[in-house]
Amino acid sequence: MTRSIITALLLLMIGIPTLSSAKNITLTWDPSQDPDVAGYKIYYKAGDQSLPFNGTGLPQGASPIVVADPSRNSIDLTLPDDGQVYFFAATAYNSLNVESGYSETVASAWIPLLISPADAGAVAASVNLVWSRAPASYNVTYTLYYGTDPKLNPATAGLMAPPSSSTPPLSPAIALLALLALAGFAISRMKGITGYPLRAGLAATACLLVFGCGSDGSVTGNSTGGAAPSPLYTEVVPDLTDTQLLLYDLEPGQDYYWKVVAVDDQGNSYPSATHSFKAQ
Repeated sequence: MTRSIITALLLLMIGIPTLSSAKNITLTWDPSQDPDVAGYKIYYKAGDQSLPFNGTGLPQGASPIVVADPSRNSIDLTLPDDGQVYFFAATAYNSLNVESGYSETVASAWIPLLISPADAGAVAASVNLVWSRAPASYNVTYTLYYGTDPKLNPATAGLMAPPSSSTPPLSPAIALLALLALAGFAISRMKGITGYPLRAGLAATACLLVFGCGSDGSVTGNSTGGAAPSPLYTEVVPDLTDTQLLLYDLEPGQDYYWKVVAVDDQGNSYPSATHSFKAQ
């Protein structure tokens, strides 16, 4: 029976500029206390903290980078000077390649930390979103993303059921019958032809126009037969210099998501994690 192993914990990152326009960093983690630990795996990804950490492009290899020596608790990595923030997490694995969960995630540069509200917490009808301020040397502004879309896609649009129509649409067949009836009426007036067949044809056409060929005379529309789904949307608030924003009039029972992206004067982005809260 395989035992679970203790998750490795990344503790420290140290960036050291080099002459090759790249950046060397050292990742350090707490060794696993499991006697069967066989090594560690370092997962990474550039640009955001969403799983999976499936990054590529580092000289040391694609994610995960395997450290096959259980006595080691650090690794030196070289990052390209591409303006990206790289995110890292470690796992420990044993002799049967059973792997622990991810450690705490760390980043290659400062990123905004979402302070309040607590992730997955409950809030009232209004909430003050608070995040950490960048060091003065970063010279950043903040863009806040929030809404009901878990992915916080700025292009998200509301997905509402179409409203039911009180007037049924005129089908091509009914329109054709109406035109034929009008043509027949015009011809009969020209030739002085009157009588029951024509009147019956007009009556039938009128029935089709009014009732839409329904068996019970009811109007049919585009009803979905149920409640409309909650709309998904993302609000974007750019060019913030403060590190908090008060939101009003939240919908009770609705889950909301938010994140902050800091951008410096060189165009480099520093994205936070995405947190959620529920309005009460």
